[in-house]
Amino acid sequence: MRIIKFRIKIVKLLILFFAAIILLSCSIDPENTEQPAQETGDTGNNEPKAGDMYEPDNDYLNSTLFTPGEDQEHDIHLTSDTDWYQISVLAGQTYHFTTSDVSGKATVNAALYLYSTNGSTQLVFNDDYQGNHPLINYTFTSSGTYFLKVTAVNQGSYTISAAQTNGDHNEPDNDYSNATPVFNGYDAVHSIHEAGDHDWFSIAAQSGQNYTFRTDSAGGYTSPADTVIYLYGPDGTTLLAENDDFAGIFSKIDYTFSSDGTYFIKVNHYNDTSLGKYYSFHTILN
Repeated sequence: MRIIKFRIKIVKLLILFFAAIILLSCSIDPENTEQPAQETGDTGNNEPKAGDMYEPDNDYLNSTLFTPGEDQEHDIHLTSDTDWYQISVLAGQTYHFTTSDVSGKATVNAALYLYSTNGSTQLVFNDDYQGNHPLINYTFTSSGTYFLKVTAVNQGSYTISAAQTNGDHNEPDNDYSNATPVFNGYDAVHSIHEAGDHDWFSIAAQSGQNYTFRTDSAGGYTSPADTVIYLYGPDGTTLLAENDDFAGIFSKIDYTFSSDGTYFIKVNHYNDTSLGKYYSFHTILN
């Protein structure tokens, strides 16, 4: 009788042992089909862990706010990375969009796309206008918020720039005959909107008056112009004074007029190939 009871206990233990083995085998994925996420690379709908400060910006809904005259440095941290931007414009404005190298960093071979206000209708595309960098010039027919997208075939860094190429509201002012009249207390923002752009101003001065003409940073614009300023006589050609880099990249002229008349001031960028730069111009009677 004892032997029978012992055998029954052995059978129960064996049944429990094999049941535990079956349960354990069911909990193990023999093919290991659930793979861990990669540290870098595309992780499905999740944003990659790497990237610049503007990430996530991989679609127009997460686009980075971009303003005219601003330069932004971005990274293409994966070959599948796309960088989106949004810019608000007015009907009739013409803009120049481009990318450029970042000093000391790997260059990207970039492509640039411009999309309509719905974020899906492509308006224009450019690739490799100059070396590895694209260029888009576009005149907007309607006011609104439009979108830009940058892609690249390799990892690296780039700077994106936007400039209003038809200039500020004082244009045309590229010679003394079209100069913008200024006065004591004049303070306004101007742009170097295209390569070779010169801004002219005129002032009616009296004998013995001492004026200061100077340039400064333009509030709200992060791409300041490295200005040179010139003062001309009433004929618009006789150079009376000039200044470059009075305070960093800005300029100033202090001048006492010896006779009454209308005089002319010219401001241009130090590098005549630069564009998309902004400055404020000030006139002060001392």
